[in-house]
Amino acid sequence: MTKRDPTCRFPGCCAKKYTDAHHIEHWADGGETSLDNLVTLCRHHHRLLHRGIYEISVENAELVFTTHSGEEFGLQPLQPPLEKIGYSVDSRTCVPNWYGDSCDYGMAIDALLQRDQARFSGNADGATP
Repeated sequence: MTKRDPTCRFPGCCAKKYTDAHHIEHWADGGETSLDNLVTLCRHHHRLLHRGIYEISVENAELVFTTHSGEEFGLQPLQPPLEKIGYSVDSRTCVPNWYGDSCDYGMAIDALLQRDQARFSGNADGATP
């Protein structure tokens, strides 16, 4: 089962530790303890399932996750590709633009004070009155 499900199978979850084998059709209702009827879930998503927050079924040998109202979820990517939201990832993405120089505490404190002053005066843009 760990070869097929190395992580929690809940859409978007990558938990590898503290996972449980869940019977899709409960064994008390006649469900077999076989790979076709088992799915790996982390403890968090396993508890949510048993609380009725969502349901799992199998259609055409694929897991289908639905809300308690019957809406399917997890079929689309959880987040759009980075390019669609204005980010580009390249070889310089992880290069820092800070090289260990000291913090300018005066500037930092001025910025915090300006933000607080703007908050209390009602200016949402942060500009001082």
